[in-house]
Amino acid sequence: MTDQIIAVHTFVVALWDVGIRARRFAFGIVALASLFVALWVGIGNGIHKNFVTPTPVHISDLLTATSYH
Repeated sequence: MTDQIIAVHTFVVALWDVGIRARRFAFGIVALASLFVALWVGIGNGIHKNFVTPTPVHISDLLTATSYH
């Protein structure tokens, strides 16, 4: 996402020759990206209420486990 933000900002600055006046545009783009991330996390957290994190598997458990099929 940051690559896209940098690309859009560079395009606007280069195409319209706004120079230092692009600060407001840059802040707006960063605000939109922050809003997108906040919505992504908030909606995901709201939808998946009963999420259970998986139990970690240690490499030593995998090495010592023997299964003969």
